[in-house]
Amino acid sequence: MCDGANDIEIHVIVAYPSLRRLFLAIAYIRTGLNNITTAAAADVLPEATAAFESAQLHPHNPDSKCFQAILDFVAQYLHQRSVHPRLWSLQNALRLSRLHSCVDAIADDFLIVALSHGPLKRLNLPPTLQERCRIERALYQFEIHCNLFREIPGKRSSNIKSTQLGCIHDFLVRTVSPSFNDVAEHDVDWGSANVEYDNQIDNSFIQFVLSLGLEKIHEISRAETYEERYRALDANNCPNFNSDFLYAGLEEEANEQHPDGVELGEITPENEKFYIKQPFYNDLNSGPKNAWRWAHIEELQSHWVYQEDRAELREWGYVMWDQVRLDMTGVLQGPWENTLEKDPVLEEQEAGRERGYMQNSWEQREWVSKMGGSGWWSWGDRSKLKWNKSKKTPWD
Repeated sequence: MCDGANDIEIHVIVAYPSLRRLFLAIAYIRTGLNNITTAAAADVLPEATAAFESAQLHPHNPDSKCFQAILDFVAQYLHQRSVHPRLWSLQNALRLSRLHSCVDAIADDFLIVALSHGPLKRLNLPPTLQERCRIERALYQFEIHCNLFREIPGKRSSNIKSTQLGCIHDFLVRTVSPSFNDVAEHDVDWGSANVEYDNQIDNSFIQFVLSLGLEKIHEISRAETYEERYRALDANNCPNFNSDFLYAGLEEEANEQHPDGVELGEITPENEKFYIKQPFYNDLNSGPKNAWRWAHIEELQSHWVYQEDRAELREWGYVMWDQVRLDMTGVLQGPWENTLEKDPVLEEQEAGRERGYMQNSWEQREWVSKMGGSGWWSWGDRSKLKWNKSKKTPWD
């Protein structure tokens, strides 16, 4: 890709007759290319290229040429891991640079959160380049999923790769939830449409937001005020929902049933290839694999990926770290134990209370909408509502 910089400059000369603008454009694009080729080294370039290429495809077009293009993409980028030389135009290079900037920023956020949770918070060690690249690869894999699959991770995904994707999924849900819940709890139109706001990991409205891709997720996560969040979510339109995105894929398809009934701890290095799906990328560091085995050692094959009671582990990204960091925490020295077991009766009661509160909110906002009101609503505060000028307010 570095060799493509000169080719990009040729394209820039055609597009920018002004010498000053030409130099600025070349400097900008070189910055973008360097950002990808040096900071992430060669470790994430195949995934970055694959994510960019996947965005050019049309997975829902029934045309045979579109279908063949997807098959070619899978063979070229997902069944092997390599970067094929290509000529990067200015426009495409800028788009890739913009995507990588989002990946870089989201990786920063993931690291801040993960390193402050679980056993990692006891250490005061910055992430290694290898750990950062591992997280960025998983983010690019998420972007490919958004572009192509939308519904389920491919069944060829390795167990560890799917588990890493699960860590990314849960983090991204927590990333967009504050903005989404803020609008869903207060907007009159969204309340009239019974848009759910909660912290449930499987919220189908939030699943749709995730399916829009990393650039939109990054935009939403950076919105601070209600107005910024409203714009980022395009809240003039009621949100769509997606019950078949990554959550459903990880929970159902990745945990397919196996007739053998083999526990992970019973598998030997000699027969491992018959039971454990191997990744196309060979991570030379043993940390992710050992952490995954530690967390699932007593589980049957049907429970090797994305189990509900491993949510605490996913919060600190247990399959993202080098062996040295894991050894320093000592977490792998003993068996995994679920320390967050909750009383199902109390959980059900709390969920019922929250559901009742939300339904009352929907009813209130539906009434406001029928009276010609719109905008921001809250219990006991109608000061920010907007009213149709052709109607009197209910209090006139």
